[in-house]
Amino acid sequence: MWYNNCSIIKTTFYMNKKYIHHRSGFTLVELIIVVAIIGVLAAIVLTFLTKAKNQGEDASVKAGLNQVRTQADLFITAYNVYTNVCSTASDSLSPRGINAMVYGAGKVNGYTNPVNVNGAGTSTVRCNEASNGWAAEIPLKNQTGYYCVDYTKKGIVTATSIGDTNAFCS
Repeated sequence: MWYNNCSIIKTTFYMNKKYIHHRSGFTLVELIIVVAIIGVLAAIVLTFLTKAKNQGEDASVKAGLNQVRTQADLFITAYNVYTNVCSTASDSLSPRGINAMVYGAGKVNGYTNPVNVNGAGTSTVRCNEASNGWAAEIPLKNQTGYYCVDYTKKGIVTATSIGDTNAFCS
């Protein structure tokens, strides 16, 4: 009888010890789940950051081309003609032409080729001039289309390029 009582005490102690025992660390499954959740969250955040970066670059392109309009007005007021406002030769005049400014605005969006002036060049950054006006455009990253400014002081996002000859935004 005494032996039976000891057995009960031992079993109870063992059971209590089993309940008191705490695990230490994480299981492999728990770690994999946490890493997967962090990976999904990181992918979502990076997508939004990339979109925000592209929107910022597009805003910079728009601001740069809006400044081009002011510079073109200075050039046209000084020389009384629209021709040569886009040429690289006019960048050394005072007041300067707009080629270097159009190039700088395009460089923000990663366009490093020289500005395509009246079809002379392969760049998608364009500046066209004619006897009756001028226009400049740069493709946007975050929006479909181009940002275009012209002699009418227009600044618009358009799906249609000015091409190699148009001196106005459509």
